[in-house]
Amino acid sequence: MITPAASASGGRRVDGRAFTLIELLVVISIIALLIALLLPAIKQAKGTARFVQCSTNLHNLGIAAMAYGNDYHQFVPRNYNQVTIIGWPRPSVLLPEVLSSYLGSDDMGSMDNPVVPYAGGRDSALAAHFLGMAVLQCPAFPEVTDPPFTATHPITGRQTSIDRQTFTYVMNAVRVSYTENGNFNYPNAGSDPLARGVTRLDDEREIPNPAGLSYLLEANAELSLSDFGNHDVWHETHPWWNPASTRMIDDERHPNGNSSIAFFDGHVEAVNVKDVTIQHFTPHLNPRFYGP
Repeated sequence: MITPAASASGGRRVDGRAFTLIELLVVISIIALLIALLLPAIKQAKGTARFVQCSTNLHNLGIAAMAYGNDYHQFVPRNYNQVTIIGWPRPSVLLPEVLSSYLGSDDMGSMDNPVVPYAGGRDSALAAHFLGMAVLQCPAFPEVTDPPFTATHPITGRQTSIDRQTFTYVMNAVRVSYTENGNFNYPNAGSDPLARGVTRLDDEREIPNPAGLSYLLEANAELSLSDFGNHDVWHETHPWWNPASTRMIDDERHPNGNSSIAFFDGHVEAVNVKDVTIQHFTPHLNPRFYGP
């Protein structure tokens, strides 16, 4: 039975009308406008989230380093060069390697008996291990230009493709006592086994103000994927303000040009890249250090 409300042309009810072409175009335009307004906010939120994660990484690294220092007579690493390892206190210790177990990953052994021997290809093997440690990698780190390579994982033996930087931070390796005389360079590799290598957290000459002296900073995207020997800042060409900077961040990868810095007391601060000065590396005025 066809009810009175039904149409005479098949029983379908007509409750409204279709959109006109103009109305449809207006709706599409409004949606496009809203998307255009929201995209910058979404991008900003994503950038902020990456910055927060990067800062959290540095905080965790700093806390792990302080814990490491408590276990090893207050010594903490400040640079790395596997060729110059000589005996404790060691002049060169790779930070993420000795902190691996402190960060919830595999124990990479002691410096006297490391899992990865001090030999050729060591850093490539370490890169395979570090790849699985997200705390070592800032999510906002730019894409690298180095070609990928394959390395054997030191624990699992699995062949691992390395196509990105696996340790995106650098250490402040300035020998503070040397800068008192205006010398920022490492003067003599044989004269001081502690120079640039390790620092005692309780050494007031080295770290007179732990809350004001940087320990870990964000790294330059140009660092090698298979060589961790340049993850330290100790020369006047390394900070961002030098056009030839190869170690410290020299771009504005984070919102508002900010960068994260972990200090020797373990806290982390957001500092605009352009506001990083000599005072973040040493409390002493250095006439040879031509920074801002």
